[in-house]
Amino acid sequence: MATAARRAEAQDVRAILGYAGTFEGRARLDTENPARSNFALEPHEMLIRDARALPGVHTLARNGFEFVRHDSRTARDPALFDEANSQQVRPSGRLGRYSDEMIEFLRERIGATYMVPQVGSFIARASARAPKRTWAGTADMVHLDYTPEAADLFMNWNSETSGVKPPPHRAFAFIQTWRAVSKGPQDNCLAICDGASVPPEDGVVIDAAMGPCDVPGKCFPFRLCRHRDDHQWFYLADMAPDDLLLFKGFDSREPHSMNAMHSAFTNPLAGPDAEPRRSVEARFIAFFD
Repeated sequence: MATAARRAEAQDVRAILGYAGTFEGRARLDTENPARSNFALEPHEMLIRDARALPGVHTLARNGFEFVRHDSRTARDPALFDEANSQQVRPSGRLGRYSDEMIEFLRERIGATYMVPQVGSFIARASARAPKRTWAGTADMVHLDYTPEAADLFMNWNSETSGVKPPPHRAFAFIQTWRAVSKGPQDNCLAICDGASVPPEDGVVIDAAMGPCDVPGKCFPFRLCRHRDDHQWFYLADMAPDDLLLFKGFDSREPHSMNAMHSAFTNPLAGPDAEPRRSVEARFIAFFD
């Protein structure tokens, strides 16, 4: 079915999401030494609704996420994906232009006084079917990338690496952005959960070691989530490069909120000829007076 036809009606799906399973003590995800990993995922089939049928319903403030249109010339440049896969610490070249575009757009949209990119947070991901793999695979587990402790750690690392100290502020937030740069329907999509449907006690803090712990930004706590039937999940079918997902990773005004859990999932509506997903994500720190 053509993309234009698919967009004419809601494409709700049921798919398997990996929630926190049963494990003893403090869990750990260790990509440097997998033998030290101590966590388990528990598969649950969940309804994931197509947000195209609900335009304007979700907002960053109320639900922890929103889908918006953002016409980015840089996002339409095929070379952006390769630069995002280069593990740049500070964005330059196309990534630098993309970062500037995003900050200009986000500051006005969310009312931030000042914004900076989170260093090392520009990431390209491709699905397992892609002929060329990326250094970061799809994140197939229900998770939040920050805890209150991690937010402080990343804030300090950002200042040390960039040499830019945070301005005086009343509050700050980590805003995450995600867009597909491959044609829809994507074989692998990103599901986002309405934060209003998730109580804080569903969160499970675990430790991540994504590289040597003496390298800033590689070791930090993050959160998995216990399953609950009434979690409300959404995605955007057939994303184009001008479709942008914004979501909160952390907000100092509500530090224990579960805004906004997310997980990659295999799209059951994508046929065998679907183009493998390629996506670009970036994270920013927003400061508010």
